[in-house]
Amino acid sequence: MTHAMELDLPVPVIKEALTNNTLYPMDVLGGATAVVKYEMDAADDIILYCEGPGGLANPTFEKKQGDESGCVEFVIAASTIGNCIGTTLFVWYEVFRGNASWESQRLELQVQYLDLSDLPEPALPDVTFIDGDEWLDLRSFSHDAEVTLAPPPFFAVGQKVWVCAVGQRDYPSETLLWLLEAAVIEECHLIEGIQLTIPRGWLFFLDDYSALTIKCYLAYDGQSDIETAQELPRTTHNIRQGPYQLLNDYTDFGQTGWNRWKKGPAAANPLDLIVKSDATGDYLWNWGYTSPNNGIHLIKEYEYLVPGRRYDFTLELRRNSPANPAPTLSLESNDSIIVEPMRLLSRTWITVGNTFIANSSNVQLRLVSHVNSVGGNDYDVTRIRLKEISSKNED
Repeated sequence: MTHAMELDLPVPVIKEALTNNTLYPMDVLGGATAVVKYEMDAADDIILYCEGPGGLANPTFEKKQGDESGCVEFVIAASTIGNCIGTTLFVWYEVFRGNASWESQRLELQVQYLDLSDLPEPALPDVTFIDGDEWLDLRSFSHDAEVTLAPPPFFAVGQKVWVCAVGQRDYPSETLLWLLEAAVIEECHLIEGIQLTIPRGWLFFLDDYSALTIKCYLAYDGQSDIETAQELPRTTHNIRQGPYQLLNDYTDFGQTGWNRWKKGPAAANPLDLIVKSDATGDYLWNWGYTSPNNGIHLIKEYEYLVPGRRYDFTLELRRNSPANPAPTLSLESNDSIIVEPMRLLSRTWITVGNTFIANSSNVQLRLVSHVNSVGGNDYDVTRIRLKEISSKNED
């Protein structure tokens, strides 16, 4: 727009920021104050703009009238600041006077990472005291070890979180198990926080008396780059081993959650493999929206099986629609077919499975579809179990 005159519009000032335009988020839990000051006319209309990292929705502000004092203030919501932790928030304003308008220069506000002292550390509820020290003692409980993380400040839907366990196996070698990788924060997490489990099978392979560390990272901007995510305080406890227990890994998609099972590429559509429940319990409901949908539907990486040991892999299936074609499904590992492709006709739950011998400690298990059709090809799956069997191959 051509202007009959030009206004000298300095950048806005954030009242709570330091002189070098850096802002510590915990100083603005009630929101940040953007101060607009110039040779103002009381008839001016002024609107503030903010722009954060790419992919995030930018906030909108109501226009404000000019003030005879030459100064007006806007409040930038704490959630906007939180989304920009560790990045730059651009702040500027526009002035409307008569038929003309002018934009100010942009303020580059550097939003600092949070100090570790202001962030929660992951907790291991199963930790017990032995002679005054805290230990994760596998002799004192029989379930998978629990990991919890309380909601950090500025926790919001759409952010992404990583959680991993780091242990020592065959000193000095370390082993790492990802519990979450770029997982999206949902509404339930804002109240309950993060609740996970570490498989006992993985813990049994760690050295007795060695250290177990839990690491967490949070991407406030919702990006999938762990390198720019905020690291939270680490938790480290020593581990005590108990008598070896045969693996019995169970997933029902209700109380157990997904238990590290993931959608495969042939069921990647958000409408595929939806958690539902009925009188029989919780299950995954699949109507085959992904195209093509022949291929891997469900997948889980096991990193702690015993080579040469026999395992029983079972799950329950049922057809959920009479529409044809019927599903044809198989159970596979990364190097063998455990259950040959079978046509699923039953409208009630049936148990499908077989045994296999692990060739290495790292084994990938899969539920595979052999029909490519968005019509028909509908099924439910639940109660997945991998059970270690004592055998002649056992040490």
